[in-house]
Amino acid sequence: FLLQIDACGKNDPDAIKKAIEYGMKADTTLRGRVTLLNSVIDRATKAKQHLVEGEARLIKYNLLGAQANPADLYYVARPYYLGGQYMKADSIFKSYSAAFPDSIYGHYYSALSLARADSGNVQGIAIPAYEKLLEVALKDPVRHKDIGISAAGFLMTYYNNVKADRE
Repeated sequence: FLLQIDACGKNDPDAIKKAIEYGMKADTTLRGRVTLLNSVIDRATKAKQHLVEGEARLIKYNLLGAQANPADLYYVARPYYLGGQYMKADSIFKSYSAAFPDSIYGHYYSALSLARADSGNVQGIAIPAYEKLLEVALKDPVRHKDIGISAAGFLMTYYNNVKADRE
């Protein structure tokens, strides 16, 4: 099934998911399935197959259910971001932010994901995320100075250039 992932699924999340589910049928134990998924994750990470890695991490996270660590959501979402699946990455980063509302990283990558999904800022879908990011950054301005400045700059550019609201 690893060859099937390599051959058919590089950029097709549905094919990746089907191939992984097929491979998991060979072992019905949780431990065996997690081991299998870890090998898929390792292989995909080394090959920079971000969508394969993301799908395997998401399946593993869901498989673990109540045993899953919400902090792992960051590692689930990041490959989707790197693979260009920005809306999927955003939804997972939002889940991370819900679990850790004071952590800047979920808010930061959610904002970046939405900005990439709407690269021309035509829809303005990243604006609420950048506003929340700035709010979280201001809670610890010394530690998060660079991210806060970046968020403020993004918002300033949007309101000045896109919305033409210069007041």
